[in-house]
Amino acid sequence: MTQSPTSPVALPPVVPEDAPGLQLTPRGLHFTSSDTERTYLLWHAREALPHMRVGVLGNVLGWVVLLAGWGLVRAPSFGTAAAGAGIGLSMSAVRLAILRRPRLVSWASPTAVFTLPAQIAIVLGLFWWILSMPDAALYIVLMGNYFGFTIMRLRPGPAVCGVLPFVLFNQVLLIVAAHSGQMTTPLAVSYSGIAVLAFATGLMACLATERGARERFRQERIIEAQGKVIADERDRADRLLMSILPQSIAERLKASPRVIADRIEEVTVVFIDVVGFTTLAASVSPEALVEILDEVFTRFDDLAVRFGVEKIKTIGDAYMAVAGLPEPREDHATAAAGFALAAREALAAYRASSGRAIEVRVGMSTGPVVAGVIGTRKFAYDLWGDTVNTAARMESHGVAGEIQVSEATYRKLAGRYRFEERGMIEVKGKGPMAAWLLAGDADSSASP
Repeated sequence: MTQSPTSPVALPPVVPEDAPGLQLTPRGLHFTSSDTERTYLLWHAREALPHMRVGVLGNVLGWVVLLAGWGLVRAPSFGTAAAGAGIGLSMSAVRLAILRRPRLVSWASPTAVFTLPAQIAIVLGLFWWILSMPDAALYIVLMGNYFGFTIMRLRPGPAVCGVLPFVLFNQVLLIVAAHSGQMTTPLAVSYSGIAVLAFATGLMACLATERGARERFRQERIIEAQGKVIADERDRADRLLMSILPQSIAERLKASPRVIADRIEEVTVVFIDVVGFTTLAASVSPEALVEILDEVFTRFDDLAVRFGVEKIKTIGDAYMAVAGLPEPREDHATAAAGFALAAREALAAYRASSGRAIEVRVGMSTGPVVAGVIGTRKFAYDLWGDTVNTAARMESHGVAGEIQVSEATYRKLAGRYRFEERGMIEVKGKGPMAAWLLAGDADSSASP
């Protein structure tokens, strides 16, 4: 059966930038899909973990520095300062433990996990002396902005919840300090402006970081989806190649583009041809003709798999197969004989069920062949050599309903199968040749 030319290979579809589930809100701070949003929160928690750990360690370092400085400047009250620092360090240890579990980080309130303990520690440890040290209060606010908005990579909502209390608390302290005369009003206003400016700039940096993170997450999902599409297309192409070529040959072709050609010293080639096909084609519709060939050849395909025979091609109403390729096997003649006998029985079953008077001639020959892949746009695995020509002649000079084999095949199967000697026949292009008709195996079974 002649195959049609291959159609152009379609490129895999590209996942669109606005694919469902990956769309962002106009401000770029939320995904429109709740499932995507949940996935992003977990992804963000994992991505931000190293930064959060750095932030907590920076918090620990800050407590140590403040405690050391307090010991130098406020030695008489060092015990109280140490107690406040102890609370802050304990909270930092708790946060470090939580940061070892990304799922817990994404589920729990980031405000409680990362900022509230620090606020409690600062209030308990510093409230009693911070009124007399507004510079230290401003330092804490600036560090809170720095770590909360940038270093720790908190999302805008949790970051604001964590940093804003520091800013508001600082404003209260500045008002109290200015009202009590501990600092001048202009200086208090200046410190207040610095704190508000730091908060505003930090928030803008946090928003920009969040938008960038969400866009990176979205692009990664798009790339993953495109990679899956490409992988699916590659698998589909591989399956198509496997359906055209033997698996081992297809693997060799994928591994190297060089010419594939092998000489095999001994195989058995089988040709099956429908008798009276021209008359049949004239008596039925084109649809019915193709349906008949498809039914018959599909049965042959199933038998080829069963007996380990490799189908090479169909040529019009002829079916060509070989045993011993692409992987050599010692029992190639036996496998080919079993296939030929089973094919004849399958055709008899089809003839009985369909009522169509259809018959075949079968030819077999054993010997060396050259096998290889030809074509660039349309691959074909084919055989060449005198063995192929002899098998074709055995079929074309055979008898309807019979399996005619050459002398080489007869010598391989003699003793295991029953034969009828046909004698010498005149073969076109070869002259007189001895031929035998394969009647069945020694036990009259079609199985190998």
